[in-house]
Amino acid sequence: VAIVVTDITRTTPDGVLVDVLCSTLGELGVDREQITIVVGLGLHRPMTDAELDDMLGEYAELAINHDPDDTVTVGKIDGVPIECNRRVAAADSVLATGMVEPHQYAGFSGGGKTVAIGAGGESLIRHTHGPGMLANDGVRLGQIEENPFREMVEEAGELCGLDFCINV
Repeated sequence: VAIVVTDITRTTPDGVLVDVLCSTLGELGVDREQITIVVGLGLHRPMTDAELDDMLGEYAELAINHDPDDTVTVGKIDGVPIECNRRVAAADSVLATGMVEPHQYAGFSGGGKTVAIGAGGESLIRHTHGPGMLANDGVRLGQIEENPFREMVEEAGELCGLDFCINV
């Protein structure tokens, strides 16, 4: 199981959410050793060991920082290669945490964005944050319906195998 969590740039209570997810997985018979927590950095800097300890507590030892150069292509959307963290792509189940808050491009954050952008490759990040995408009328703060940015990251999240996302 891969659990993709937000990084230090978000105020998501990842430690609490990961505790709930890991406890539930344990009740379902998933051993702790079968879980990898991937910190969805996108193109942000890696988190330090101390930051991971503060964020994830007892689960910090299960965490790895996402490396956008360690991805595999899982498909294409409109000609854009969709790359996903190698461990996430190989997982039997992909879970994610997220924060629902206004987002200048996606309308609101959360959902597939944690996996598609946070644990994704540079091609999708550059495309969704580039001038061609941002020039679309529907790409704006607070808009989800008919928002090409939101639609693309949700579809990319599905290609990355996202099974379940818990957002706050």
